[in-house]
Amino acid sequence: MEDVISIIKENERRYQNPLGLEKKNIIKWAVGMDLARSETVFYTGGLYQMVPYIEKFASMMEKLSGISSAATGAAKLLSKVKGLASLVPVGSTERYDRIIRNIFIALKKKIDFLGYLWEDDIYSGALYYDLGLDKTFESHIKAVSDIFRRYNVKKVITIDPHTNFVLRELMPKYADFNVEVMHYAEVLNDLSVKADSYVLHEPCYIARWYNLSDRLSSMLNDVKKPKMSGIYTSCCGGPIESLFPRISRRIAENRIRELKRISENVLVACPICLANLSRAGGANVVDVGEVIQ
Repeated sequence: MEDVISIIKENERRYQNPLGLEKKNIIKWAVGMDLARSETVFYTGGLYQMVPYIEKFASMMEKLSGISSAATGAAKLLSKVKGLASLVPVGSTERYDRIIRNIFIALKKKIDFLGYLWEDDIYSGALYYDLGLDKTFESHIKAVSDIFRRYNVKKVITIDPHTNFVLRELMPKYADFNVEVMHYAEVLNDLSVKADSYVLHEPCYIARWYNLSDRLSSMLNDVKKPKMSGIYTSCCGGPIESLFPRISRRIAENRIRELKRISENVLVACPICLANLSRAGGANVVDVGEVIQ
């Protein structure tokens, strides 16, 4: 675990994100869209872009955890790479880029001057906070705040619950931050999305903060919900999948069993939930960004 943490810290120092993704991988979804910067910003925080890398890395660590010398082997392997992303080559990331584009296009119909920060669309720092890396988180969150200030950002639209929580709940505690933060479900809550064949897995940060669960549900026509929903929603197994992959998988498999009692088609609204519930297998896991018209 300490070796993984050290690599995460090094990736933050070099790439400003825990997996070592280069900026070109984060902004690829927007290439060709001619997006300008503005006072109202569409902020991805890079989390959806990280999903295929998270999945590959968690799978690799799960295999290593079954070997007696796994800790030593993982340490040697990780010490040789420049970034975790370079360790887990991914074929196509188009699915995750498409999720982001779909959400942006839907928002653009509601917000005339919706801008994008391009190379300054950096990670929110959520994982650093979750792992208790206080100094790393504090330094990073101030860098995010400085970017918003530099471009005179007045409003931020987030697309995942972890990033939304960091900016809305934590940022004001660590930095001088006077920016309105909204989750996309708050902007699109009057949207009508056919969802009668799906069961909804509500991410914890959506179910328990800012009434986002109600906003999300209002978008999804006739979506089904399991018994453990709302503030009692069950965990997807994240964000511990890279550090404790087997525990994470067991949690995800338990949740999938609950959801499949309702439907084989599972709808999520979080990249971490998408990664973990997909990795558990046995269900068709789809993100809300894939069904938005």
